[in-house]
Amino acid sequence: MPFRSAGTGMAPGIDLLAPLPPGSVAFLLMSESAIIHRACFPAPLTKLNIESMPRPPGFPGQQQAIPLAGTPAEQQRQQEGGCSGRGAEYDSNLVTPPLRLCWEAYGTIPDVVTYSAAIDPVLGRPKPDGYLV
Repeated sequence: MPFRSAGTGMAPGIDLLAPLPPGSVAFLLMSESAIIHRACFPAPLTKLNIESMPRPPGFPGQQQAIPLAGTPAEQQRQQEGGCSGRGAEYDSNLVTPPLRLCWEAYGTIPDVVTYSAAIDPVLGRPKPDGYLV
């Protein structure tokens, strides 16, 4: 399922969610899930981007991102045949599930809460949409 047509880096959220009435707030909790991004940025930049997202009040803790690509654990996974093919060549018609492919970069995001946004169709800029993701 396409998560966000404009890209989650520009407007965190999910296109599947219906617009909320003005002043409403709703939450999207993701657990044991995956997001495949269109672009692959260097791990330090990705980590900085995620960890600098504003965290809403009422959610203790800090934003956390852990890049894993290129780590000894990932290298061992590849040597043991834990992944096959290349993620950059992923096509939804392939037999190999996306999470079993060898991606150029990947990681885990154990704790992130931020404001969701939608792209304003007139201005072409992100605007808050009332969801917390």
